[in-house]
Amino acid sequence: DKEDPWAACKSSCQKEVLSSEQELRLNKTINREITHAASKGDVNTVLDVAWSHLNSMNGVNLATSLHRIARHSSEDPSQKMQIQSHPGFAPVMKAIERKARWAVESGQDSNSKEAQSGGFPAQCASIVAWSCATLSVRDDALFSILAELAGPRLHELKPYEVTNLVWAFAKLSVRSTSLFQSVAQMLQSRRRGEYKAQCLAAAAWSFAKSSAIPRSTQNQLFKSIGDEILPQVNSLKPQEVANVVWSFGQMKIKHQRLCEEIANFLSTPSGFSRFSTTQLTNILTAFAQVHFRHSGSISKICGVILRNSHSLTPEESSSLLWSLAELNVHDRTLLVQKILDMAAADITCFKYEELVVLNTAAKKL
Repeated sequence: DKEDPWAACKSSCQKEVLSSEQELRLNKTINREITHAASKGDVNTVLDVAWSHLNSMNGVNLATSLHRIARHSSEDPSQKMQIQSHPGFAPVMKAIERKARWAVESGQDSNSKEAQSGGFPAQCASIVAWSCATLSVRDDALFSILAELAGPRLHELKPYEVTNLVWAFAKLSVRSTSLFQSVAQMLQSRRRGEYKAQCLAAAAWSFAKSSAIPRSTQNQLFKSIGDEILPQVNSLKPQEVANVVWSFGQMKIKHQRLCEEIANFLSTPSGFSRFSTTQLTNILTAFAQVHFRHSGSISKICGVILRNSHSLTPEESSSLLWSLAELNVHDRTLLVQKILDMAAADITCFKYEELVVLNTAAKKL
């Protein structure tokens, strides 16, 4: 009897489905090994697992590995030096690039079964980008692929994945105008409450750092971000507050009500105790950049900085004096004198531009 061609085809398809299911089970097993290795707190162990399974890993496995490595390095910076010297790190990064490139070239739907099992879902682009930025690993070729992959699929990402993505590009100073424009459009059409204040703070910092969108778009976007963050200032961490104010100052966009809310928050007894000297200096500089004057908060900021003036860097010292001069603050004589004395005692640590700023500001004050 002749073999039934339909039966043969059916048998072949069943084998392919079984093979796909086996592959998915293997990928899940690998992910469990990765997370178990990560629980030991040693990035070398995670890299050992990733390297040993490299040929069997899918995009999720690769992104998970890099994420765990980056997270541990952020918790223990001493491990960051070990990572790039590990023999498995470069192969893992190459494997990530190949998977991401294949996802772009194949045009595969991130939500398809194939993408989830053997491909590179759009979410992986955000995870990989964040991990690279956390590890201070800049790879322009990889980031170009990640932007091409994630840009058209932003709707598949969660809000924090969207802002983590642009944060990573901004952190590493990798330009991608099309990606930032797409994210700006998405943020402008967001529902109120869709993005947490922390995500909006990260977005503001990222757009200010990159300067990748037109001025008119910047103004609209920052106004909407400021309006939404305004009632949530108390929920932000000190660094997030400082980043928000820095972002508006950097863009020279004055959001009067947001500045007032932050200034009032800083004026409370518990407000100042949460902020470092660097954060307070950056906030005061941002206030000066948008010409926002609030005597109560400025007075308290200066008082805290005076008590901790020994920790000021040359750049912070020059920024601080510039800010006081810009805001016409003439009653901080002790702080001004302290900064000038510090500069005179260690003048070789200052750049020429910083000394010029100090001299100019001191004459105004």
